[in-house]
Amino acid sequence: MTEKYLIGVDLGSSFTKASIFDTQGNALGDAKRDTHPAQPRPGVAEYDGPRHLTATLGAIKELVDKSGVPSADIAAICFDGMISGTIGIDAAGEATTPYTTTLDMRFAPQLNYVMDNFHDPIREQTGAGQPTFAPKMLWVRDEFPDVYNRTAKFVTITSYIVGKMVGLPGTEAFIDYTYLWATGLSDTQNYVWSEELCRMMDLPLEKLPRIVKSSEIVGGVNQETAEATGMLSGTPIVAGAGDQSAGFVGAGIIRPHRVGDVAGTFPVIALCTDKFRPDMQHKMAEIIPSPIPGLWNPISLELSNIEAVNLARSGEPGNRTYSATSPSFR
Repeated sequence: MTEKYLIGVDLGSSFTKASIFDTQGNALGDAKRDTHPAQPRPGVAEYDGPRHLTATLGAIKELVDKSGVPSADIAAICFDGMISGTIGIDAAGEATTPYTTTLDMRFAPQLNYVMDNFHDPIREQTGAGQPTFAPKMLWVRDEFPDVYNRTAKFVTITSYIVGKMVGLPGTEAFIDYTYLWATGLSDTQNYVWSEELCRMMDLPLEKLPRIVKSSEIVGGVNQETAEATGMLSGTPIVAGAGDQSAGFVGAGIIRPHRVGDVAGTFPVIALCTDKFRPDMQHKMAEIIPSPIPGLWNPISLELSNIEAVNLARSGEPGNRTYSATSPSFR
């Protein structure tokens, strides 16, 4: 029987990293590309979608070439990526906005508005008080109305990259459910969008992608991607998970009562439970859906991140002066 191999790609805040594994989980090689955001001044941090795609394809190509693994023996490829951000795409799946996370603080007025008016219902339904999608969508709508009108869906960076690699139109864009806690717009316990929260914030459900399981195959590598990476056309691509959620699985935090300490851009203390219980009393813990259905990862952000959120909410002068004619907004 021919040995099969799996490729995992991490779309991180500084680098895109690709690794290849055998089916026993042994890492056999890796490659990476620099994907730091453009930061022309304080409060602005933009990831260019097409540049990110090029970097991802380049890392996969280098990995496939270096590994010596026949492309026919690559069984599937899966992604994890940054959670606290969104990128707009049009009906054809082309980027209409840059990908911005909470490192880009120009959405502070919209974040303040959402937190001041809807924090409790957001926490109760999404499991977390860390909304990103909703205030980012409001920011684009307020500051770049023409771009907002051209945007068919707001998606994660992973959804954008995978959509381009399989040739999904924007109208078929997806989000896997491990990202729902950070949207501010979901009924997370039931893995669906919340019509109530969308109505409260006057955001149309039509601009949100379909929700899929982390394990769902969302398509196969298209011919253009195959030529750019050395992979076979049709190789399955699995939806994957948010980077924190993927890390929890890798660390074995996949059974109730297990606890982990995670270091990174957003360091957290995390545990695993089979109960969805939003923290409505202390409003400190965030409830993240595990890639394993029916399990949840309550997390507590460390102090550095609380300070970052407070800074983002402060609405510092000058954080809304970005020109709508910038090429970053298409």
